[in-house]
Amino acid sequence: MPNPPLDTKPTDSVPSSRKPGRSFSDHEKPLGAELVATASPSDEGPHAGVYGRATERRDATESAPRNVADRAKAVSVLRKAEEFMRTANPPPTSPAEVHRALELAAGRIGITYEDYAAIVRADPELGELEQKVILSAKRHA
Repeated sequence: MPNPPLDTKPTDSVPSSRKPGRSFSDHEKPLGAELVATASPSDEGPHAGVYGRATERRDATESAPRNVADRAKAVSVLRKAEEFMRTANPPPTSPAEVHRALELAAGRIGITYEDYAAIVRADPELGELEQKVILSAKRHA
């Protein structure tokens, strides 16, 4: 029996498991794409916070606005943290290991863990997404 052509999709197009970094509701979309798409534009200038040009640094305890840049940073950290946890590097077996994965991911993205945590604390939708990512990683570990 010959193999089917490469350009056809199998009849069972529902993926058996979601890949790390992909949306929970639509596996074709990246994780958090809908959160970034619904964010409001930043009221800061185009060079604010870029390469050390920020006139003042946001206090980590200050409530962060739900702007595109902040949501994109947090979503990037969650995507990378999920990748780390799903490959058991570190495994999500304890709160300390989850915290370590988020720290490593934040560093890889280029922000501090404290900045990431402040963004997530100020945005309930990001908090929900963080919990979904952690539960999914635990389930697949």
